[in-house]
Amino acid sequence: MDKPLIDLPRIRAALFGTPDQRRILAAKYNVSAMETPQGLEAEILRSFGQAERPVEATTHDNQAIFRAAVRSLGSNSRDWKAFLNGEAKLVELTGNYDPVVTAVIGSHAAKAIQQLIPGQTSGGDARAIVAWAERLNTSQGYDSYLKSLREETRTRAQARGISLTEQEMTAMIALIVGMAPDAFPHGAFPLKASGMGPTLASEFLRNLGWSGFKPDRHVRRLLTKWFPEDVQVRQRAEALAKSIGTRRRDAVDFLYFSILGAERSPPGMQISHVDNLVWLYGAMIDTGRKARSKP
Repeated sequence: MDKPLIDLPRIRAALFGTPDQRRILAAKYNVSAMETPQGLEAEILRSFGQAERPVEATTHDNQAIFRAAVRSLGSNSRDWKAFLNGEAKLVELTGNYDPVVTAVIGSHAAKAIQQLIPGQTSGGDARAIVAWAERLNTSQGYDSYLKSLREETRTRAQARGISLTEQEMTAMIALIVGMAPDAFPHGAFPLKASGMGPTLASEFLRNLGWSGFKPDRHVRRLLTKWFPEDVQVRQRAEALAKSIGTRRRDAVDFLYFSILGAERSPPGMQISHVDNLVWLYGAMIDTGRKARSKP
């Protein structure tokens, strides 16, 4: 029996169906107001910068890695518009996302960066950005390191008779660098990504063009609402977690929603594109908050 898919026509109609809603979205995400729903959708997704690319055929230098990390940490617990508003000054401060420049500035950079990414997590995010710069300044080849993690993950899964999809691989690497399981080997870099759990690590990988769902609170809530518990996906998530040496419930849940979102995406679309539309719908339309009655 075919499983139901994410209802993208409904999501798009709610997000982009009226001129008023399009104006609200354009203002919130700091993009030009477009006359057509398709134009606004494309403009917002372009601002996220997560077009998917074949991982093995794409090489990122440490500057591109640093940019992906900064934009991931910059999205943490703040409106994307707030990050975009400060990004030009952030680019200037960091020498166009140069980890060497940022590392030389050091602790002074953290204070300046904190002012450019306002919010309750700004201090921790700024310190994590500097930690990323210092890590990349002392060691080259983080892109190769990520690919070595992919190979190790693939080998471990194959030993259990599991062939990973590209979206599962993204979720697995996000889990590994977000949680640093004890049983997983460390390599040229510290395994744990500074300032990132699995969710932000997923955003980081998608900023590099990797394909996958980022199961943050909005996405998890909506997937739980739309689809009953999928036993097969739950068992798959448990098996994948075991392959990297963890049985933690939060690890399994992260993999479960990552896999579920990818499986229920309409065919022919980039998975990260679908995820961003679901996320927008959860953040802007179906927020989970109860409507307040008028006095």
